[in-house]
Amino acid sequence: MAPKKEKVQTVPAEEAESRILDYMIGQNRPYSAMDIMQNLHNTISRTVVNRALVNLEARGVLVSKTFGKQVIYVSKQSITAAVENNDEEQTNDQEHTNIEELKKIDQESLRQIAILKKRMAELQVQPSTKSLIDQTKELSILVILHLREYFSQFEH
Repeated sequence: MAPKKEKVQTVPAEEAESRILDYMIGQNRPYSAMDIMQNLHNTISRTVVNRALVNLEARGVLVSKTFGKQVIYVSKQSITAAVENNDEEQTNDQEHTNIEELKKIDQESLRQIAILKKRMAELQVQPSTKSLIDQTKELSILVILHLREYFSQFEH
């Protein structure tokens, strides 16, 4: 005995038109009613798909072409272009927002660089540890020489 098929939940007729329209616009390719039904994994029955396609064609959202007994449906390019333009506008808005954020980050980075350059210039003006050690040695030698000279006056 063959295994029982799992029953697929079907979409209500009211929701079928919107699902089919979204699918057709998203794919932007011509499909027959049978192809649409199969591509939506049989969640919409054949009669509901046919009725929805006829209604969408009557509303001017889809265009159909008959080849013998088979009818092929495709979304109107003006609708597809409008969806793509809307997506493009959203992408442009997001890019604009990202650019503004990057400009703020860039300005903050430049401000930090200016602060660090100023601090570095201040540090470079101050003597280094090595030069201070050398100066200390020279002063120590001078102090020793002066002390010798001073004490040498009392020895004679």
